[in-house]
Amino acid sequence: MPTEPKGVLTAVDLFAGCGGASLGFRNAGFEVRAAVELDPIAASTYSANHTQVTPLVGDIRQFPASLILQSARLQKGECTVVLGCPPCQGFSTHRLHGSGSDDPRNELVEVFAERVIDVRPLFFVFENVPGLMRQTGSPWPAVRAKLCESGYRVVEDLLNAADYGAPQRRKRLVAVGCRMEGVDPTLPEPTHGKPKPDRPSNGVKHPWLTVRDAIENLKTLANGETSGDPLHYAPKHTDDSLARFAAIPKDGGSRRELPENLKLKCHSDHEGHRDVYGRLWWDKPATTITAGCTQPSKGRFLHPEQDRGLTLREAARLQGFPDSYVFTGSKQEIALQIGNAVPPPLAYAVGLAIRRMLSPVEALSPEERPPQREREVPQPQH
Repeated sequence: MPTEPKGVLTAVDLFAGCGGASLGFRNAGFEVRAAVELDPIAASTYSANHTQVTPLVGDIRQFPASLILQSARLQKGECTVVLGCPPCQGFSTHRLHGSGSDDPRNELVEVFAERVIDVRPLFFVFENVPGLMRQTGSPWPAVRAKLCESGYRVVEDLLNAADYGAPQRRKRLVAVGCRMEGVDPTLPEPTHGKPKPDRPSNGVKHPWLTVRDAIENLKTLANGETSGDPLHYAPKHTDDSLARFAAIPKDGGSRRELPENLKLKCHSDHEGHRDVYGRLWWDKPATTITAGCTQPSKGRFLHPEQDRGLTLREAARLQGFPDSYVFTGSKQEIALQIGNAVPPPLAYAVGLAIRRMLSPVEALSPEERPPQREREVPQPQH
């Protein structure tokens, strides 16, 4: 039976963003030792919440594995897991044209593999957009083969964050690689599921968390109104936008139900982007939270019943961040950090799966999760 490495379980977070993956792995019992992040504002948010780490700020190509290991106070081969979500917008479902294979950011997938091979962790976790798994020109198949050639056995699939305790439907490619002898990598089993009339929890322990679970207990806000929470303030919308929002049916309505006089000209003969100017449903998980999460013109980001876009606090909760998590930067910069983050509940589930591979008898079970305030979004108070 595999045994857990001596000492603490260590992690290095490449392309760390504001720290969603690090938060999930910390909650799963890992000690994050080092992080690399290009954006100094996101790195500032990371530092504010992961005070034990001083992120390396800059292009990861400037930081060889030797420097990352030095920052982590580890030698090659000593790290338990390397995490990484390289930017790969060329294969995002939000890209309008082309396969994206010519986007220069795609080479960062190869850089991730190079750092994994040079750091030589027992495990690696790769998280990215679904397009990397299925689109022509994706760099991932070749990178995956390179990692396998270097001694890693790899398992991958599209995982939905809602299945792991995030109140959001967000499908992502997740790959776990392992080089431990006698251990085949596995992905986490879902802990949540879509409720069904005859089986409310669909055979798993918990039903999906919903928008209601996440944000119903937050203060009601009028257009442009603030609250005591620095992230919970309503966007300031124009009168035309407010009239349009008021005409969209509550709880899941969309722009297709608007009267002709309130429809935007650009939508009159365009059937695509159907979630634009749509309301979230109270009793379903949110749609995917993106960098445009406070702008109704960017997706289904209208409050289920209030005539406004989402606040930053609502978006953060829908990603699975606790209210105690500190964000730095402007509104646009914070929205970008939230939208680009790995949902902490998904990262937590992957972290537990790795712990079980290391030490199946002693590993935490799904029932032994950290307190809810550390793991999931706050629940409404009735």
